[in-house]
Amino acid sequence: MIPVQPRLKSAQVLVFVDAGLEDYATLCKGITAEAIVLHTDRDGIEQISQALTQYASVETIQILHMARPERCI
Repeated sequence: MIPVQPRLKSAQVLVFVDAGLEDYATLCKGITAEAIVLHTDRDGIEQISQALTQYASVETIQILHMARPERCI
C-alpha cells in the first residue's frame, strides 16, 4: 500500500495575528489573506513554524504583534 501524503496548501500571503492584540478577532475579519491567530499561552515562533509546515509555498509572511518589553512573539 502506498502511503498517502498530506496535501499541502499554497498561499500568496499569510498573516499571523497576536491574540494579545486588542480586538484581534475584528482585525482578522478585515484581513483578505489567510489569517492565523497566535495564541498567547504558546511560543509564537513555534506556532509559526508549525503553521508553515502546512504550506508548500508562501510568498509573503506578515506578523501583527504589539511589541512589549516582557514579551516578543
